[in-house]
Amino acid sequence: MAFYFLFFQGKVPFVSSEGIHQLHMFVFVLAVSHVLSCVLTLALGRLKMRRWKAWEKETRTAEYQLSHGFEGGEEDFGRDEILTVRCNFLGFDRRVHSCK
Repeated sequence: MAFYFLFFQGKVPFVSSEGIHQLHMFVFVLAVSHVLSCVLTLALGRLKMRRWKAWEKETRTAEYQLSHGFEGGEEDFGRDEILTVRCNFLGFDRRVHSCK
């Protein structure tokens, strides 16, 4: 209807009604694919979090801590962090150093 109104005024529409229909279909497919990709990303993130939670439960067991040498606890964290920073700075030197 609007096409004929413009035609009688001597104007031509910028996009045909078929073009508008194709644009609507494209936008719809784009929106659906976006929603599906977001849902897939959330599902994979939750799956990974579940695996991490199971791994954290496993690391709290006494057998795991004894087999992997976790006897020090939090007091070793500061010393290890200082050693890591020292080794990073030594890495900029041209000579080869031992970090220990």
